[in-house]
Amino acid sequence: NVAGIKDSTFSASQLAAIAADMPKDFRLFAGRGSMLLATLLLGGRGGTLAVANVAPEFCVALHEAWCAGDLERARRMQFCLLPLNEAVTVRFGPAGIKAALDLAGYRGGPCRKPLLSLSADQKEELKRILERFAEGTRDLR
Repeated sequence: NVAGIKDSTFSASQLAAIAADMPKDFRLFAGRGSMLLATLLLGGRGGTLAVANVAPEFCVALHEAWCAGDLERARRMQFCLLPLNEAVTVRFGPAGIKAALDLAGYRGGPCRKPLLSLSADQKEELKRILERFAEGTRDLR
């Protein structure tokens, strides 16, 4: 009764093994923003991505570029997404996604204990990452 899977690993070989053995009607989704295009290339349908909370339109546009057959644009978009995805997931974790949401004009709010919110220096660093993302993606939107 399983209709699909969200793969959140960093392993392209594991992702490829899942894709190679999945039935046609099975749905494979990327669980990491850094693996979205790889998942699509291997037959995936989309993604459930933490970074999409901060850059939803961009993640949709990347998927749309893929669907339209514009692999070069999708590739460039994937590369632009990497630093922001790394920051809000691996590097700063839940506190990073919350702070990024606040910085992007959404509402992330404070972390619940035992997690700590980002320090002022970390927030400033994340702000610079968001600014570089906005600047680097301007021509890709």
